[in-house]
Amino acid sequence: MDVKIISREEIKPESPTPEHLRIHRLSIFDQLIGHIYSSPLVFFYPNKQSSNLTDVISERQRLKRSLSETLVPFYPLAGRIKDDFEIQCNDEVVYYAEARVNIQLSEFLKQPTNQMIHQLLPFHPNSEELLSKTHLVMIQTNIFYCGGIAIGLYASHKIVDGLSRLTFLNSWAARARNESSKQVNPSFISSSVFPPDPSLSTYSRSNFHNQTKEKHNFVTSRFVFDHSALALLKIKAACSSTPIPSSIEVVMGLLSKSFINATKVKYGTTLFVDDFNPELPLLVHQISDAIASIDGDFVEGIKGDDRLLKLIGSKKHLREKYSYNAESFPLSSVCRSGLYEADFGWGKPIWACLGSGDTDPYGVGNLVILMDTRSGEGIEAWVTVKEELMAIFEKNQELLAFASLNPSPLEI
Repeated sequence: MDVKIISREEIKPESPTPEHLRIHRLSIFDQLIGHIYSSPLVFFYPNKQSSNLTDVISERQRLKRSLSETLVPFYPLAGRIKDDFEIQCNDEVVYYAEARVNIQLSEFLKQPTNQMIHQLLPFHPNSEELLSKTHLVMIQTNIFYCGGIAIGLYASHKIVDGLSRLTFLNSWAARARNESSKQVNPSFISSSVFPPDPSLSTYSRSNFHNQTKEKHNFVTSRFVFDHSALALLKIKAACSSTPIPSSIEVVMGLLSKSFINATKVKYGTTLFVDDFNPELPLLVHQISDAIASIDGDFVEGIKGDDRLLKLIGSKKHLREKYSYNAESFPLSSVCRSGLYEADFGWGKPIWACLGSGDTDPYGVGNLVILMDTRSGEGIEAWVTVKEELMAIFEKNQELLAFASLNPSPLEI
């Protein structure tokens, strides 16, 4: 497969940001995150109208125009990070590239590899060039030989989380198809609810990058749970305390159990329990859940909670004391968040995927992200772990009894 970049440009908001909105204050949660890009997303659209390639390429102007319009209400995304406290909303630009792919989309989707997916992104997830970028959003539109399209998206985790990234993408898609009822005018109020803390001003820059001293090779695999597998898992996992577990709960539980097994097989112990007192794992989960529930800047109507602010301090302490010397296995979910709602006028995507790298330049370590399948009835788990652990993970018979390993997107 060959991907050729045909243009690179920078997209500005259609109209200038008003002077009183030129400074966007970051919340205390944003301070705990460095300028790293969230796991990139790629959305695939077949050429259902059988348009010729010339017609498809003419769609470029519509995409760029609607993106420029979308950046007006989402004005911080065209800004630049000033420091741990502010983003300058100076109407700079969003990076935008266009590329041609020399194969059919159906051929790509038969068995896509991470290396193939990486080519559809503005920059490789492990590239030094990506580390130097200051754009808060970067996009690459890829046109396949058949007229199918793939849109690859990076967004800085300093300003957006998984849900808000999809909110932006779906609003852009709604503007592209001129559907005003689906367009969003977000409120950026998180800093007024959870104001920044000057005592944490250097945390995200210094402590965060200390994690990257020890490098490992990481591997990403997909484990897909269909509707029937989830139903069986729920029956198996039901207990007196959780008589009706959710799909996300049972998948996270099985993957966590598989990870524990892999660390025991490889290292003879469960590393993420070492050096922890018995109550610490529960506290870490409570902190993660609390932060996840309010992460991002597209928050509306949330009142302050002193307990959450105390948990932020606890998280800082725990990470400094434990996390850098322990094996962790964080799990995140973007299920039920509109992943397959981004219709740019070509219908909903036939597949949405991550562009995970094979090293760990940001110090995140092992990571699991759960996504909906196209039908909305299954879960696609993107599991990234150290290479030596994945070799064990992929042979776990209990896991494979419920999940398909790296199936073709055309089959799910």
